Amino acid sequence: MGARVLVAGSAALDFVYSVDALPERAEKYAAEAVDIVGGGCAANAAVAISRLGGKSQLLARFGKDEVSEIVLGDILSERVDTLPCVIT
Repeated sequence: MGARVLVAGSAALDFVYSVDALPERAEKYAAEAVDIVGGGCAANAAVAISRLGGKSQLLARFGKDEVSEIVLGDILSERVDTLPCVIT
């Protein structure tokens, strides 16, 4: 049986932009593409534990909005227990 871990902290959406090269100056650059992916330190750790065969629970605070529903859905699809999460 894998490890059982409670992870407390943040869950979020990350916006990852693809560019030709890293900017050398503080200027505006056009991104080639953008990916919107789940993030947040605690959520990432809980997902990693689950993918490695452990049993993880996430304790994080979420709002009552569409973004929170997306993030929670993604986390649940990774077999992370979200029962300890707080929705305000």
